[in-house]
Order: sequence, then C-alpha cells, then structure tokens
Amino acid sequence: MKLGLKKDLITKDARVDVIKVDIHAAMWDDPIDVNAVNALIDQKYEVKKAKSKATINAFADLKKILTQEQKDKMMQMYKEKQKK
Repeated sequence: MKLGLKKDLITKDARVDVIKVDIHAAMWDDPIDVNAVNALIDQKYEVKKAKSKATINAFADLKKILTQEQKDKMMQMYKEKQKK
C-alpha cells in the first residue's frame, strides 16, 4: 500500500511540475492566452487535490486494518516526528 501511494504521489508531483513549466512558458506568449493559462492553473490544482485525496484515502485504509495497539504506536511515532 505504501509503495503504491508513493509511486502515485511521485507521478502526481511530476505532473504538477510539468504544468508549472507549461504555465511559465505560456506567460511569455504575446499576447498571453489567459483562458489557456487559467485552464493550466485549474489542471495544476486538480492534480494537487487528487494527491491530497489519495493520501487521505490511503491513511483511512491503513487505519481500517490496524489494531488499536498499532494505531496508538503510529500516533506516538507521528508525534515524535512532529517534535523534530
């Protein structure tokens, strides 16, 4: 599950990076096609939204299969990581 999510997030991050490059390139057009740039911005945030939702779904799926002891340990590890 972790590897699948990680691969999906990497793919989505790459897609966001490509869209950023496309937006930057479109900003140099003369005249700027505002509708095209707006469409790229919409795409960028759709990908970011999908990334967030995939992370939440994976976390929810994980919590469904963990025992209470494992959930407690996970929360302890999370809190320790946040302190750093």
